[in-house]
Amino acid sequence: MALVMKRGKIMFCFKCGHNLADSAEYCSKCGIYQSTNLNIDDNLQSSERKKLKSTFNELSSTQKALSVTGIIFIALILILAVSGGNSALNIFGNGVLNRPAVDYIMPGEASQTLQQVWGVDLNTSSGPVTLEDMADQAFNYTSRSVGGGITKSEVEIAFQPGNSMYSFFNRLLSSQDAVDAVRKRWISLAR
Repeated sequence: MALVMKRGKIMFCFKCGHNLADSAEYCSKCGIYQSTNLNIDDNLQSSERKKLKSTFNELSSTQKALSVTGIIFIALILILAVSGGNSALNIFGNGVLNRPAVDYIMPGEASQTLQQVWGVDLNTSSGPVTLEDMADQAFNYTSRSVGGGITKSEVEIAFQPGNSMYSFFNRLLSSQDAVDAVRKRWISLAR
């Protein structure tokens, strides 16, 4: 229920603090019904009226901020629901690919093979390479090794559970999101 502050012929809307005519049933600014009136003493000082109006405006701003926050929260929930709760990679694109590859690489035989046999550099003079750069280097090595281009269907087959690239990248990378990102990157590079 809205509260209308009334002094003589001047009323203020409780929701937005807008000045209203004495007979107003609805606020001309925000449209809320003005159902309860509170009389303010005629001796109320101007500075007190300004403070009261400012308080009403602050409440209105807070309510607006909460409404916007609620809408954003609901939008994020809807995005997650539509995506089936998939990772940030699937919702927001290449987030995983843009991170340093070393954040995902596990120590071990696969890491040694990647660097020593495939010749993939994980660090450059400007810093660590991204997972995307590492995936590109690995793709180029594999493509050269098979004597030409790799097709999209060959990538799909190689990344199926139990097959060569699926096994290798699951031993190499600490996250399934990273493995999926590399697979998608390879598909985008394949012919």
